[in-house]
Amino acid sequence: MHTPDRVNYRCEVDAAPFVLRLYVGDRLVLQSSDREGDGGPAPGAFRRGGVWHYVTGVVAEDRDHHGMTLRCATTDPTVQMLATISYLPDGLRVRWEPADGLPCERIGDAYDLASSGHWYGHGYHEPQWWPLDNGQVRHDPFLCNNVQSPIWLTSGGAGIVVPTEELLAVSLNADGDGLFRVAMADVTAFEYLVLVDDTIVDLFARLLRVVGLPARVPPKEVFAKPIYSTWTQYPRDLTQQKVLAFAHAIVDSDLPAGILEIDEKYQPSFGEIAFDPVTFPDPAGLLAELRALGFAATLWTSPFINTDSPAFAELAAMGGLVKDRRTGLPGLLTWWAGEAGLLDVTSPAGERWYADKLRAMADLGFVGFKFDGGDGKYTPAHARYFVPQRPQGFANRYLEFIATHFPDYAESRTAWMAQREGLITREGGKDSVWGLDNGLHALVTQALTQAILGYPYLICDMVPGRVQTRFPDAPLPTDELFVRWTEASAFTPILQFSYGPWHYAPETLAVVRAYAHLHGALGEYLYAAAEEAHRAGTPIVRPLFFHDPADPITYIVDDAFLLGPDLLVAPVVTEGAATRDVYLPAGAWRDAWTGDAYTGPLKRHAHPAPCPGIPLFLREDAAWTETLAAALTPRLRDIPRGAIASGVTTATYRATLRRTI
Repeated sequence: MHTPDRVNYRCEVDAAPFVLRLYVGDRLVLQSSDREGDGGPAPGAFRRGGVWHYVTGVVAEDRDHHGMTLRCATTDPTVQMLATISYLPDGLRVRWEPADGLPCERIGDAYDLASSGHWYGHGYHEPQWWPLDNGQVRHDPFLCNNVQSPIWLTSGGAGIVVPTEELLAVSLNADGDGLFRVAMADVTAFEYLVLVDDTIVDLFARLLRVVGLPARVPPKEVFAKPIYSTWTQYPRDLTQQKVLAFAHAIVDSDLPAGILEIDEKYQPSFGEIAFDPVTFPDPAGLLAELRALGFAATLWTSPFINTDSPAFAELAAMGGLVKDRRTGLPGLLTWWAGEAGLLDVTSPAGERWYADKLRAMADLGFVGFKFDGGDGKYTPAHARYFVPQRPQGFANRYLEFIATHFPDYAESRTAWMAQREGLITREGGKDSVWGLDNGLHALVTQALTQAILGYPYLICDMVPGRVQTRFPDAPLPTDELFVRWTEASAFTPILQFSYGPWHYAPETLAVVRAYAHLHGALGEYLYAAAEEAHRAGTPIVRPLFFHDPADPITYIVDDAFLLGPDLLVAPVVTEGAATRDVYLPAGAWRDAWTGDAYTGPLKRHAHPAPCPGIPLFLREDAAWTETLAAALTPRLRDIPRGAIASGVTTATYRATLRRTI
């Protein structure tokens, strides 16, 4: 990806009422709200004593070729706000601060959504809208939960980046207000970047200059071989015998061996990084047998140290836990497995303890780790770290620890502004349902969202979602949902299973098996796309507008994507559907199932999409066209299109878990 150093833009400000407008050439790409503050941020809004005030107009200004400083009147006659707008080669730096220099409970800004077209970014949300303006988003606080970043890009070519670890409040079209609002808590100034360019693809390249390119490429193996997690198969009820039974079931089902992930709970207590000698009497023997079956092994870990664990007292004594600044004692939090302290990775003692414990597991034979936790919502109240941190700092420090010590095969579910670490980022746990509200459709839209935030190495959570580990009374996934989930996941960078497909009818298992082997055949293609992400930042899962940013229809497609440069994937995310509409952007395309040729831009109404039978299209006359055709064609022939009925569940195995939260 390449974009010029300087953009032809201009910034205009109306004095009263205050309105900022940003143009690229003669095209408006961003406009601040011109509405009065109504209980939330407006341009230059601030809150003191629980009361919001906002800017009414400019009373004095100082301009030069570097930018402008504006002194603004507000609805509080005793307080004026200063707006410092600095010109950058690719946009603006905007800074709001009260002229009296005193702190505010909040300082914020607001922009008109419609001025910029469609909006993308933000990260995990339920429902997972794409674009964001299709729905409503409200996070107060915007506290890191799964993969989230203070980044918003628009189809008009403007983007807002708040490169901070301070606590934010964000809303987008809340209550249908048509506004993007962002505010920072407990500060004396609020500063952010506005990036601009001709298209959102060019804008994404500018974003990468801010957040950084991924520093590494994950091991080649993870793009070809599935990951098998024990989580939904044996949630917290885990033994050495069950892990081996899981591995043998994979092999006996003729599924490709890959990476077997030992999830919760192998320890005597949460916080210890050691095997329970009763349930895991011979870890070395276990790993040897897994290797003999063709598996590499990874191990679940988290920074949560339960209070009933011997590790809690050990770490507390050495200063390795985050403290409560009011008492000086370890701070406590509640997570899904009880009450815990938080490992302080900023403490030399805590970092050394954690690294030594994990290194011992690596020496035992584990190739890497599944790092869970790190969310901002799972930190103690009144936290005090060994090295002082801002409210959102822990997630970034946690990922920096991972990247420093154990980057290979490292999988994290949490990220804030850690794009440059180049780690595998897993979508937040998905429920085994169909829709945008954390179901199969959300798997697709969250993949697109993580791509536009700059996290290319994606796991779309496990097939077929977390089954009954969040809602223990939920029904088991139907055969149709399992197959559709497998279809979608097989055409993403990294394929992960958990609940065993051998629990289903032989016909269903056969389909899942075929897609798992097909994913492996894409390994070279996926690894090449991963190397491109490392070199140039181009995501592996790409929104359709990466193919043609001049095509307005590509900005509203929320159920299809490009996998790498030359394969268009259109998953079926609706129960019972045997057809779906497919949009093919400009160019020549070939149906991977039939070989039929199409020329875009073209909307295919009711395109055949039986279960199984995910619509797939190869870009003709491209670098990978024939390689992809050779990988896909013989394997697609082995998949019996339309063989799986809707509304049928042949699985009966239940392994529910009642979580604390």
